[in-house]
Formats: sequence, C-alpha cells, structure tokens
Amino acid sequence: MNWQEPWSKAKTEAVQACLAKMLATNVFAHAERQKRLLAYLVSQTLAGHGNRLKGYTIAIEVFDRSSDFDPAIEPIVRVETARLRAKLREYYAGEGRLDLVRIEIPKGAYLVRICDSADALPGGADAAGKEEKPSLAVLPFANMNDDPGQDYFVDGIVEDLTTDLSKLSELVVISRHSAFAYKGTGRSAGDIARELGVRYLVEGSVRRAGHRVRIAAHLIDSASGAHLWADRYDRDLKDIFAVQDDVARRIVKSLQIKLVGIEWDRLGHEGTSSLEAHDLLLRGLERLWHYSREVTAARLISAALSCGRFFHLIISASR
Repeated sequence: MNWQEPWSKAKTEAVQACLAKMLATNVFAHAERQKRLLAYLVSQTLAGHGNRLKGYTIAIEVFDRSSDFDPAIEPIVRVETARLRAKLREYYAGEGRLDLVRIEIPKGAYLVRICDSADALPGGADAAGKEEKPSLAVLPFANMNDDPGQDYFVDGIVEDLTTDLSKLSELVVISRHSAFAYKGTGRSAGDIARELGVRYLVEGSVRRAGHRVRIAAHLIDSASGAHLWADRYDRDLKDIFAVQDDVARRIVKSLQIKLVGIEWDRLGHEGTSSLEAHDLLLRGLERLWHYSREVTAARLISAALSCGRFFHLIISASR
C-alpha cells in the first residue's frame, strides 16, 4: 500500500489500528509520556499538519509547558523523542516484528514516517545516526550550614558545575533556571527527572565552616535509581576550585562521555584564583538571580571585577 498523503479513510484507520495495538503492549505499559507523544505525532501527521511539528508546539500541546517555553534551554522534547525512538525499536524487535505497517520517527525531525514493513529503514529510522547524547540536570545542593545566608555560596558551586558541564558538546545539560525551580520542593529524583526530560541527576550538599568546606555529591541514573558515582570532599576553602573541577571530571568519566578537541582543558576552572573575588561574585549573582537589590548586585560584581581578572561565569550568568 502507498502510505503517502493524501490519507484516505482506509489508510487512516489502518494506521490508527496499528497505533492502538502498539500502545497497548508491554513496551509502552509504563511510558505515558512516550505514548502521549507518539499519539500526538501520528494524529498530526494523519491530519496533514506535519508543518506544525516543532519543538515549541509539542512542548506546549503534549508536555503542558507554558507559552514562555524555550526549547534551547529545556530539551524535554528532544529527550522524550529519543526515548520514543528507542521504544519503537524495542517494539518492532519484539511484539511488533510481524506488523505490516511501520511507524518511524527519522532523526532530526518530528514528522512521522509510515511505511510497509518491507520498506522500513534497517535497524530503525535512526539506525545510521549517532547515539543520543546523555541528558543531565544539576539540582540545587543542600545547604548544611546553620546560616541560611550561606545559600549564595552553595548555589554558586552548583552554578559553576552547571556552567562547566554545559561546555561539553556530547552532553545535554538543563539550565540553572529550570533546575532551581525544584529548590526546596521535596520532589523525588524520579519525578524531577521525568519533568525535566533528563536521565541523570546530580545532587549534593555543602557545609562551610571557617576556612574549611565539605562537599558531598552523587550522580543518579533516574531510569534505575542507581548511584553511578558518589564522593565526599573535606578541604580547605582555597581548594574549592579544584574540588569543583574534580566533581565535573568524575561525572564525565562516569557517563563515559567522549570529549572532543580541547574539551578536557575547557572543563577546568577558568579565571580568578582570588577567593575574595569569587565570594563577591557569588553574592552579587545570588541577588541578581532573585531579581532584587539590583544596585547591590551591581556593586558586588563590580567589586569582584576589581579584585582581578574574572571568569566566564559573569558572561554565562548574564545570558
């Protein structure tokens, strides 16, 4: 049968029957997001609305995002589409191997490809493509100090770590803005990962006492709940940059990310070695992020700059 447009009633009913059968199988039993996404993509394709299948539209109509959603910041559509492609491969390798109609989502697009089984691309629509990039969110670390005024320092460590990991071309990192929406909510790691559309989460805690700092961090695979890596650092405050660099490198190694070009060099701390400048900047950014005391924020950041050459964080925080 010719599965190209226009879609006759017979062809539409055949595709819908195939879809209903697929979504009722064990492969999709616990994959509500992928079920909603596939049903939407197929319905839009059959309705001839393929030109509407953009990341922004899908995020709003399938994943209930608000109108200010930015696909460049939050990769939920890309991540869930990658998971859907994996589900389709699993289905056609097992329960759907005898299906006469195949539903595929080629790499780089959201428009569904519908074809006879004999015309299916070998190994699936994205068999020739690269594996999907791992996706990760660095969640706000817990402030273990008695003084809530140290939040700026704890959040600054998370900011640095997020910025460093975001430099890597083979890793998708959720923005600070999206991750910090879960600060203090008490939500489970699994729920947060599903809502952000990521597989991996970084969690941790920080305690600062005088000139000492204790940092605990761990990397979680939300699909299994397993801790892929965990460590605790008890160091002098002057070693804070080295600790941050080591955490980033350990995460990269745990996820087996292949760094290209000079990415290993880019992964390390850049800019000032002045703890005073670093502390002033973190205080300024903390006020800037909360959209309050803008004058105070500008004064603190200016003071940080006056302490010496400063770093990429200022530029990234202003974007």
